[in-house]
Amino acid sequence: MKKIIAILFTCVLCFSLVSGCSSSSTSYTKSGAYWLKNPQTSEIADIDEKSEYEIKIEAYKNADVTLTITTGTYVTHLTKSSLTINEERVDCYKLESDMVLKGTYTYKTKTVNVDDSMHSVVYFKGYGDSIKPYKTEKQVTSTSPVPDGNSIKFETIKYEYTVNYGDKAVTSFKELSDKVLKTPEKSEKSYNSSSFCENELLMFYPRMYKIESGFNITLKTYNVVQNEMLSLAVKAESTNTDMTTDCTLYGHKQTSIKTDCLSICKTGTYSGSKLYAYYTTQTTMFKNNVLLKFTTPAFSTGNLVYSLKTFTTNQF
Repeated sequence: MKKIIAILFTCVLCFSLVSGCSSSSTSYTKSGAYWLKNPQTSEIADIDEKSEYEIKIEAYKNADVTLTITTGTYVTHLTKSSLTINEERVDCYKLESDMVLKGTYTYKTKTVNVDDSMHSVVYFKGYGDSIKPYKTEKQVTSTSPVPDGNSIKFETIKYEYTVNYGDKAVTSFKELSDKVLKTPEKSEKSYNSSSFCENELLMFYPRMYKIESGFNITLKTYNVVQNEMLSLAVKAESTNTDMTTDCTLYGHKQTSIKTDCLSICKTGTYSGSKLYAYYTTQTTMFKNNVLLKFTTPAFSTGNLVYSLKTFTTNQF
C-alpha cells in the first residue's frame, strides 16, 4: 500500500521506528485526572497548562548518518474547549502541540538541511471517559535518511490529516509532497477498545495513573500514516528515582526531581529500541505527574531527547 521508508522526526511518537518487546500486562485502574488540582474531577475543568521542551540529539557512536540540531523546540498547550457533534455543543479538552527542528544531516561528504515542523490538535473527553478522542488534526514536514542501495539518500515528506472518531476512526489524509507515502486519501478503522489511546495523547495517557513498581499495561493506538492499529506495551522501568534537571516547575527553578520512568514499545518477540518517558513522582503536595523528559529513536543517528524547560498551569 505504501513504500516502506524510515519516518519521521516530526511525529514525536513514531512507532514505525520502534521495534517490539514482550507484553504481559497487569490490570491497573485509572485513578485520577492528574493534570488537575482535584484529580477526582471527572468533568471537563477550566485548565490552562503549558509545557515547553528543548530537543537535543544523543548520537550513536560510529553512526553512518549524523544529525546536528541548531534549533529544537516542542511546546504543548492544554485548555478547555468545545465541539459541535450531531448539532450539540460538547465540552472537551484540547491539546495543541508544536514542534520545530532545524539543523543538518551529514552522510560522508553529503550535507542536507533539516527544516522540520509538526502541528497537531486533538480534542478529547475527560478522565471519567478515559480521555477518549473526538477529533485529531495534524500537519507535518519531515526530512529523513532512507536506504538507497549501498548508500543513503534523504527524502522530505509533507502531509496533513484529520481523524474523526465516531463509530469508526475516519481519516482524511492528504500528502503534500511527491507521493512518497502512497497512503489512501481516506480510510476507516474500528477502534472500539477500552485500552485505545489516540497516538497524539500517548504521552498524556499515563497521567491518569499512579505509577508504581510493577506498572505494566497494554494500549492500542492508530498509526495514521501506516493505516494500522498498533499494540503497545507500557511498563514502569523505575519509580521515585532522583533525576537531575534544569527546568522551571510551578514557577520555581528545579535541579533535581523524583521521577517515574516508563518504557513504551510495540508488542512482539523481536528486539529493538524503546521510547522512554519520565514523569514527576506524585506527592501529597504535587499531585500532577508532569512529563519531564522523553527519548525516542531518531533513525540510525541516535536518540532525540525532549527535556522540559518550563511548566505552567492554573491547576495548582
